[in-house]
Amino acid sequence: MTPQTLNYLIFGIGIGLLIQPVWQMAKGEMAAAAPFAAIGIGLWVFALIRIRVRSGKD
Repeated sequence: MTPQTLNYLIFGIGIGLLIQPVWQMAKGEMAAAAPFAAIGIGLWVFALIRIRVRSGKD
């Protein structure tokens, strides 16, 4: 697995975890949505930083 593939995998999981809280907020379950949103945003930022660092090295 290349680092680029890993970046997109992390990115995809982050987006998946961000869809979950949006769905729960739409149903009015705010408390259940918060942890998913936090983890999703965290993974997203992590993946973006990894992609930036990688593109800087190339």
